[in-house]
Amino acid sequence: MVKILTGMPGDKVEINDKWKITVNGDVVGEGLQLAGKLHLPESHFYGKTTLKENNYWFMGKSPFSFDSRYWGTVKNDQIIGRAYPLF
Repeated sequence: MVKILTGMPGDKVEINDKWKITVNGDVVGEGLQLAGKLHLPESHFYGKTTLKENNYWFMGKSPFSFDSRYWGTVKNDQIIGRAYPLF
């Protein structure tokens, strides 16, 4: 799975009731379109947290991306490597 790193340890992540996802106050994404597929209300995903040591927040570009907004943080030992675009 390839996602974009949008939050690092110490960053403040928030998902609000308008479906805006912010990291340190900057909007990094919008949408909770997949909440229904998980049979959970959107409100289940609302909240804010400060990323702990060795925890990272990943997101895709699409509002339909299945990413940290649904499965939470990724621990350092779960990261396999870094992807680079090839042109």
